[in-house]
Amino acid sequence: MATIGIKIANGDFYPLLGENDPQKKKFALIPARKGQTWAHIDFYKSESRVMEDAQRIGRLSLGNGTREMDEDDVIDLDIEANGQGKINAIAKNVKTDERRELVIWLNAVDKAGGRESADEKIETPEIIGDNAGLLLMDFSYERQSAKKFPLVPVCVAALSLAAACCLFLFFLPRGKTPASEKTPAVAPAELPPVAEPPAVAYAEEPPEQERALAEPPPVAEPPAAAYAEEPPEQEFAQPEQKQRRPPAPVRSYKAPKPIPKNGTTYKVRWGDTLWDITDVFYNNPWLYIRLARYNKLRPYAILLPGVVVRIPPKL
Repeated sequence: MATIGIKIANGDFYPLLGENDPQKKKFALIPARKGQTWAHIDFYKSESRVMEDAQRIGRLSLGNGTREMDEDDVIDLDIEANGQGKINAIAKNVKTDERRELVIWLNAVDKAGGRESADEKIETPEIIGDNAGLLLMDFSYERQSAKKFPLVPVCVAALSLAAACCLFLFFLPRGKTPASEKTPAVAPAELPPVAEPPAVAYAEEPPEQERALAEPPPVAEPPAAAYAEEPPEQEFAQPEQKQRRPPAPVRSYKAPKPIPKNGTTYKVRWGDTLWDITDVFYNNPWLYIRLARYNKLRPYAILLPGVVVRIPPKL
């Protein structure tokens, strides 16, 4: 089965989804370098996931040829396959709200690639050097659109099975011993009365010989044991102090106060977390979940260096 992918800035083939897999995925791209005026997203079809045997099937172009792009020009790419040879791709520049859509019919792909939708038709310029390079910024969002797990039917079936097991255990017949196998009750035999032993007559005072034998000899007290001086107090090693995590690099970043209306961005450095970023920009670290949703990240995701986080004016 062939794989649909894009060509990124270093010239490698990056796989997006399978040719016949009905699914939908979302990616985030940024320009490879500052100053480029066009961002071209070239789609390829490859059997071995390399550019050597890749076939170009379509292109999406964003830009106007005059405005230079920078790190804030984040491009959201939505790509969806219906499993029957149709690929639908939508690219949107988050900063300028520029939007382009491409529909690719794999069964009718020609040398010119796919075709853009009628309402989004534009002139596609030629690529000049590395002017069309793109970098993959984030691969955190992926959603299967056609193969959804049937949660409700499975829950109903599980509850029904549990109820059936409870009823079975409740009405399970208890084991009873048949009347023919019961042991007849035997009346206990009457025991003869036990005669009390005769009283023993004792002399008023036993003779001195017997008294001496009856009394135990005195036990001599053992000699006191000689003990050495008290051992010196043991010196206990103090437990090692736990090393504290060094402060995140974002703590030294001078965040704009207030945040501009159009928002701003922050480029992640090693050791940064969403908790520290929200604390620096919003003075409230508990907003890290909202910031993660805004950037389509998992709240507990490990941020890699170079990832650009979009900071809105308000969460």
